[in-house]
Amino acid sequence: MIQLNGEPFNEKELKETCILGLIQYHEIAEQHIAVEKNGKIVPGEKYSTEPLVDGDRVEIIHFVGGG
Repeated sequence: MIQLNGEPFNEKELKETCILGLIQYHEIAEQHIAVEKNGKIVPGEKYSTEPLVDGDRVEIIHFVGGG
């Protein structure tokens, strides 16, 4: 079980247990987000290789435009 934006989430539901799998599962557009795993920003080019393991804390932050 991981923490996703402060809520429990079973990473075993994912086809791929990596950051990209989590993004795809939630149908989030990659272009407008930042991902933090265990307090560190994950660069976009590592989404497909950054594994998720039991106990990880993940925050997905959406960018919102406006003025």
